[in-house]
Amino acid sequence: ARFQSAMFDKDTFTVSYDANRGEQRGPRSRKLAHEDLAKKGLGECIDCNLCVQVCPTGIDIRNGLQYECINCGACVDACNGVMEKMDYPKGLISFTSEHELAGGTTHIVRPKLVGYLVVLLVMCGLLVADIVTRVPLEVDIIRDRNSLYRENMNGDIENVYTLKVLNKSQTEHTYTIKVEGLAEYEYIGEQVVTVGGGEVYSLPVSVATDPYNLSDRVTEIYFNVSTTEADGTVVEVSEPSKFIYR
Repeated sequence: ARFQSAMFDKDTFTVSYDANRGEQRGPRSRKLAHEDLAKKGLGECIDCNLCVQVCPTGIDIRNGLQYECINCGACVDACNGVMEKMDYPKGLISFTSEHELAGGTTHIVRPKLVGYLVVLLVMCGLLVADIVTRVPLEVDIIRDRNSLYRENMNGDIENVYTLKVLNKSQTEHTYTIKVEGLAEYEYIGEQVVTVGGGEVYSLPVSVATDPYNLSDRVTEIYFNVSTTEADGTVVEVSEPSKFIYR
């Protein structure tokens, strides 16, 4: 509804009543010639109320544009039938624009319409690009909040993480997990996991290394999760994290 209101202007075609032709309303004899209506102070509307009777929402289109109108055109057909019987020109109620009712012309191509069309095409293009380039895999790595690091029995520095693997496809996939960023390290946890279509698999993992391999207090590392599709395409996601010491 908001989009329709944004698109609406004086060039929009709607079911409209031509008050300049129709007023004043009132019954009259069929014998009264069309050219004699003005002498009697009458318009072309004979006030038969047939347009109201056939309207599925029960509105009187002669009262102007109303939000209840669904532009079905039932009143247009009913009024044209009456105009034909009275030997009056059709179109007292018709699909037209405010500009035409005022005696002007309707502009089909207008800046607002072109602008919204461009925006719509850009949005559709972005949606298609997102679908085409969509990676059917999402990886999230969460550090252990209880401790920055710990020293294990071998004297190595160990960081603990929770790795979450989201399979965005509809089929089951097997994923391989690797760590990059440290020259020498020990990966503690599952290295190969199988995740069903649309499911999330969470697993605790640890990375340990000799403190002499660390030159900085914080080292950026990457958890690489990869799988091979049925057509041979390799899908890989690399999620960064921190290895902290001291």
